[in-house]
Amino acid sequence: LILSGAQLLTFMKDDIIINETDQDSSLYQIVAGICRVERTENGKPVVLGYLGKTEMFGEVSFLHGTETTLTIIAEENNVEVYCIDRVHLTKIFETHPGIAGKFYKFLSWMLASRIRQRESEVLEEYEEKN
Repeated sequence: LILSGAQLLTFMKDDIIINETDQDSSLYQIVAGICRVERTENGKPVVLGYLGKTEMFGEVSFLHGTETTLTIIAEENNVEVYCIDRVHLTKIFETHPGIAGKFYKFLSWMLASRIRQRESEVLEEYEEKN
């Protein structure tokens, strides 16, 4: 039901999918391929990591209704991504209220998993330095 109104988009290597500071409240899920995650620091792009099949991005601007915080770039040719518009999701949640709770529970689980992963990476880096 959620994907019924999603657009399947295809990107080629180095195509920008979302750009840091864009006004974009859509949610994205990678169907195929790998995406590079970047942030601009001191005017230069810094690679923060990579996302692959089934991973999502855009959730911060989706949840807050603010500009995007990172740039997501296709790392290879034929990266396929579902783009799920916030308006579409809002309509689904209004007509199927039970789905909203499950969706936000999933989203919070996904974000918590990312936080745990980042904490592990920071701890590992700290232990390597000391």
